[in-house]
Amino acid sequence: YDEVLKALRILNDPDGIGIGARHLTVSTSGVIPGIRKFADIPEQFTLAVSLHSAIQSTRNKLMPGVKKYTLLRLHEALQLYTEKTGRRPTYEYAMIEGVNDTNP
Repeated sequence: YDEVLKALRILNDPDGIGIGARHLTVSTSGVIPGIRKFADIPEQFTLAVSLHSAIQSTRNKLMPGVKKYTLLRLHEALQLYTEKTGRRPTYEYAMIEGVNDTNP
């Protein structure tokens, strides 16, 4: 987290690269403590969340590294992020035929 934030600030700094904060996007798999910390920073960087399934069991198979962060807890963290920042995250969803492309 700290190194990503450091890099974002360098990219955003006029004496660095000078890219506007809203043009810089951080993509996360949904690590909730990081999302909560990200909601408290003053810069308006964009947040993107890799969702890939709205069904917990399917998401767990696709993204085993974030099993401990349930969709309900992720939703709550993203609501907090929106309330604190006034910005809505974007959602990333890679459709995989026969895995996450149909209704259950």
